[in-house]
Amino acid sequence: MALADAPDAYLAEQVRTALALDPRLHELGIRVTVMAARRQVVLAGVVATGARREWAAEVARRTLPEFEVRNDVGVQQMAPPEPETLA
Repeated sequence: MALADAPDAYLAEQVRTALALDPRLHELGIRVTVMAARRQVVLAGVVATGARREWAAEVARRTLPEFEVRNDVGVQQMAPPEPETLA
């Protein structure tokens, strides 16, 4: 059985594992949905930078090169915490 013919859940786990193990990402919070019948991978969630967003899509493309990748990952930059004031 070719990788592209594997069940959706198995393929999604392959992408999740690649995202978690990639040294540039180590992302665990990206949701991955695979629709093998459509040959499509959908990424969703939030990351801290645009570069991480783009790299996540690249990791998915490398993991499942026969699939189209739809990148619905958003970017939410974290602001530094407000300094506390003592009253």
